[in-house]
Amino acid sequence: MKLSKRLTGLFGAACCMCAAWSSGAADVAASNDAGRVERFAAGELRRYLDEAAESGWLAHWRFRLATAEEVERQPDRYPVRLTGLLGELKPEGYLWLADDGNFYIVGQNPRGVLNGVYAFLDQKLGLKWPEPGVEARPERPAAPDLAGIAETSNPAFPYRGIAIHGRCEAEFFAELVDWLAKNRLTGIQLFNNHYNNLRAGALDMLLDRDMFLNIGGHSREYFYPGERYFDEAPETFMLKDGKRDPEQLCYSNFDSIPAYAQAIVDYAAANPEVKMIGVWPSDGWGYCACEACQVRSKTDTLLDYYNHLAASVAEQRPDLRLEFLSYISYTTPPETVETYPTLVPTYCEYTTRSQFHPITEDYMENARHRQELEGWLASAEAVTIFSYYGDDCIKRYLYNPVIDVIAADFRHYEEIGLAGHFLLLTNPQSWWSNAPHLYAYSRAIWDPQHAEVEAMTRDYYQACYGTAAGAMRKHAEACRALFDHRFSPEVTGEDVILYLNFPGCENSDESAVMAQLAGKKGAIHAARAEAAAPQPEARVRQRIEKLQADADYVELVFKMVYKLEKYRKTGDPADAEAVLRFAHAQHANDVVFSDDRIGYVTANSQANYCMAEALQLPPYGITAQWAMSYPIPAEAGMPFGFNGPAKITALPEVLQEAIMIYAYSGNHNSALKITLDGLTPERYTVWAAVPAGAEKALQAAGFEATAFRLPISRDGVAAELPLWKKAAAPSHVEVDPGMPDACWGVFLTRP
Repeated sequence: MKLSKRLTGLFGAACCMCAAWSSGAADVAASNDAGRVERFAAGELRRYLDEAAESGWLAHWRFRLATAEEVERQPDRYPVRLTGLLGELKPEGYLWLADDGNFYIVGQNPRGVLNGVYAFLDQKLGLKWPEPGVEARPERPAAPDLAGIAETSNPAFPYRGIAIHGRCEAEFFAELVDWLAKNRLTGIQLFNNHYNNLRAGALDMLLDRDMFLNIGGHSREYFYPGERYFDEAPETFMLKDGKRDPEQLCYSNFDSIPAYAQAIVDYAAANPEVKMIGVWPSDGWGYCACEACQVRSKTDTLLDYYNHLAASVAEQRPDLRLEFLSYISYTTPPETVETYPTLVPTYCEYTTRSQFHPITEDYMENARHRQELEGWLASAEAVTIFSYYGDDCIKRYLYNPVIDVIAADFRHYEEIGLAGHFLLLTNPQSWWSNAPHLYAYSRAIWDPQHAEVEAMTRDYYQACYGTAAGAMRKHAEACRALFDHRFSPEVTGEDVILYLNFPGCENSDESAVMAQLAGKKGAIHAARAEAAAPQPEARVRQRIEKLQADADYVELVFKMVYKLEKYRKTGDPADAEAVLRFAHAQHANDVVFSDDRIGYVTANSQANYCMAEALQLPPYGITAQWAMSYPIPAEAGMPFGFNGPAKITALPEVLQEAIMIYAYSGNHNSALKITLDGLTPERYTVWAAVPAGAEKALQAAGFEATAFRLPISRDGVAAELPLWKKAAAPSHVEVDPGMPDACWGVFLTRP
């Protein structure tokens, strides 16, 4: 394979070509009235065929592209055999037919034509696109044998996409869209704010590829913001602690629906390329405590509300689909409510579904998730899954490809009649941590019955790593071996590095455990060294270095957890000191600092948790709308917030002895907040480091402005955040800047 890094711009791509891929002019034509997508498909096929014409085989073939509608409209222009195959096509499916020197690529719809083109380049010419921005071609492409071909191919699932819930720069987004299309994935889910920022530069390439845009996610605050409606209609918001609160809606009160629905209709009119709008509640566990919301299950109450919202939207836009999230505390299927036809429930597996074991394996709460999913399938015309295969908030950059899990899951999903799937990426630009199974996902979701683990594994590593493919497969296998290894009869590597547990460690032989860890880490290191030995291209070298940092990080996590478990049992100060040492080293690791950009239960946060316990710091009653946070001593150079990378560059005098209890840099449609309760009888001062624009919210919460500033660096750019303070007796303190994209933090000091 010849590997090339494709430098994809927002409006096109410049491809690095091999000498063997140049000459000739292919005869490629779409129908005279072809639309935008068919014309783009013809251009892509012509470009690649022109580069592949070395052997002269193209002189024997004329490539003709059309949609099924075009063939049905003018059947005399096409072979009878072709028209007879049209009935086998499903949406986005395609057919190939070789007939009398013509090679027909016909799609059920325009996107099907493009799918047929990219499948042809993949399966007949050997091109592979293993990751965004990476293209692999055979060194000497052989002339394909096209004679007699008459094939149809349809996707097993109509909804096939990814969900981007973290920062995604415009250049990478362009590479990502190109990768999705070439691997026949059509769906992209984004929050409104993210899409609004990307739309102007990306719209042409999205339209060329007929991408299925699912925009919204946790969008309630975007379409029905508390800032606008709370004062005039407080009863439409949740009842919490005896008073109304804009954190969530009151879902038994339908008075919010007219304004909510109109905002959705207006957004769809302004963005006509959007085909689905996510209308998820605000993220988090909050739920209205009013009597009417307590009568039925949460699921029935929420689904009834969203049914009425969908019906209201459908009065003006019957073509528009809305997406409802079955999430955390309302994953159980509805008991008495059926789903409105234009509302598509997406079942969220979340943390209790093991991402490292097939859904059909009774591990953790997989059995419950299977049962709940089947219940949802019985209640709606179409149900999708919102999965966490690529979510490093849960998987924490623990490199462990799960191609086998992907293959098994999608065979099961096809059997039970699932309509599709959106795979969450909280840190899309840290693609490396999930890359092998993201490639497998693109294969398995199209045709799960023929998605063979060995073939997908071979194709990915060969296309991505070339001469280093064999060593990189060994590396992945060694990472998996660490997960699966039993360090005691009750404890696997997975228990320690993923779930942060080592029960019975006080009775274990520490030297023996660490020797086993060293052996597993040594196998990972040896494979990495073998891959690096031939001096591969710069992209591969950088990946190998990142995976080495990840292996170091995994080792630190293991040692930190082991020592923390011992400290819990023995109280030995030496174990506590070891925890702090490993946690500080983890903060400095390149994976944690450069990649950990969301962080609520991930790499940075797990180190903070272990540090807090080793230091015997009280929990301070910290809660947040969707995130988890742990108190740790504030230090210059420490990571600050998530979605950065950001760090504290210096501590002002007033924070020299401070405990940092929360730091966030937003990525949601809605702002997040932190609540402090039970600060003990001692008095504390609560400090909020928040950028300009939050003055009104902080003043309303009783904070006072100060002259102090917190210097930080975010994405290499220096900034200073104004510090606000509030003297806190043992009472309820709330910090809510109301700024979805803000970088902010909260500290405690003793006066």
